[in-house]
Amino acid sequence: MRPVSIHTLLWIVVLASMTRHLNDKHIQIAGSASLFYLVKGEERANFNVGIRRKIIKCLLDAMGCHRSYTTMLRNGCLTMIHFKIPQDVLFDYERLVDILLYIVSQYDQDEFVQRIGIYLLNSLACQVDGGQKRLVGDKGAIKIMLQLINGRLRTHTSDEVMETAWSTMWNVTDETPVNCERFLDGGSELFLGVKVVFYGRSRTAAEKHDGTCWAMWLR
Repeated sequence: MRPVSIHTLLWIVVLASMTRHLNDKHIQIAGSASLFYLVKGEERANFNVGIRRKIIKCLLDAMGCHRSYTTMLRNGCLTMIHFKIPQDVLFDYERLVDILLYIVSQYDQDEFVQRIGIYLLNSLACQVDGGQKRLVGDKGAIKIMLQLINGRLRTHTSDEVMETAWSTMWNVTDETPVNCERFLDGGSELFLGVKVVFYGRSRTAAEKHDGTCWAMWLR
């Protein structure tokens, strides 16, 4: 019988502790930090589908239960980026979308957490089928992206969050008519406003995200 590795023992103990003490924010924060270091190491290559799903489910449980704690959200997002997105999270896609939309929609959210949250959301919108793109739109993603961009337009702030918000809408509207309609409800005017205020910077952002059409429209 093969001996159990120390890494295997660690994630078993951490997951058991987090599952048993879901309402204890200190255990969830410490446990999620431990999972981050376990997942980002070389041992991740030995995680089968079942292990990856257990870790992701545990993180989503913790993030959902303690969503008002920035440290918990940061630990969860930082751990998630080490998985294959969207492949590894498709089994719990809707719940992750809900949590990420909550993160990016909070006007007083920690800047780093908001950045990584919208990065993950954009990754979720890539390489998925129309049904999942519609789901993201049904959850209010386009409205939230437009609000994020509008807030930055008012303060004349061109940053990574704004760029990724455009990229996210690009992905969720691709071959998804209902999401295109959602974007056109206020999005066209906002787009023109961005063109007027940011012109050169927005064109660069569009080109950087392979948004050839965005760049063309901004000229």
